[in-house]
Amino acid sequence: MDIVSLIIKIVLCIFSLFLIIVVLMQTGDANASAVTGGAEALMGKKKARGMDAFLAKMTKVAGIGFMVLAVALVVIQRFAV
Repeated sequence: MDIVSLIIKIVLCIFSLFLIIVVLMQTGDANASAVTGGAEALMGKKKARGMDAFLAKMTKVAGIGFMVLAVALVVIQRFAV
């Protein structure tokens, strides 16, 4: 299990770096309210186009992958013999 845990840790680091890069590449939204946390964009009132849409999809994929790998790592380390 040590090899599997090591592989998941390496892939988790790669996903985290990819997630950071993708989030930093996105354009800032000047209309995002600090009170609502930008919920208007999240709820679909404003649709992203072009590169912003692609980066938004990549952010979702990287975020989901990061969470799945983190949970898998915890499960493997907790239940390893």
